[in-house]
Formats: sequence, structure tokens, C-alpha cells
Amino acid sequence: MANQEFKSKVGKRLKEMRTAFGYTQKYLAQQLRVSVSTYRNWELGVSISNINNYYILVVKIYKMTLQDFFAPCR
Repeated sequence: MANQEFKSKVGKRLKEMRTAFGYTQKYLAQQLRVSVSTYRNWELGVSISNINNYYILVVKIYKMTLQDFFAPCR
């Protein structure tokens, strides 16, 4: 899978989960201790380079496994 395609799929998954749980970008940015613009860029697939450090926190927020989070991204 091409890098840009992966970024886009991860971004869509982040947005999908956030909206399913009724969270705002601001709330998640606060929980992850990143700026709102950083979180927004993750969702847009613009930049996910530093998200690798946050996947564990993301899945803890949603009470799911990494495997479950990434399943739709394949």
C-alpha cells in the first residue's frame, strides 16, 4: 500500500472513531497532549509521521486493540 493511501486510511479511521464516540478534535488533542492542528492533520492524512508515538493512547481511549483499529486500514 502506498504511503499516501495509508495516511488517508488512518485519517479516515481516526475521524470515524472520533465521530462514533461523539468526541471533538479539541477533546482528543487534549487527551493526546498534541495541538488541535496536529490532530486535525492526522485526520486529514496530511501528516501522520509523529502519530506512531500515539497509537497506544488512541486505542486506549477507544478501548480497542491496535489490530481492531487498523483492520479497516488494510
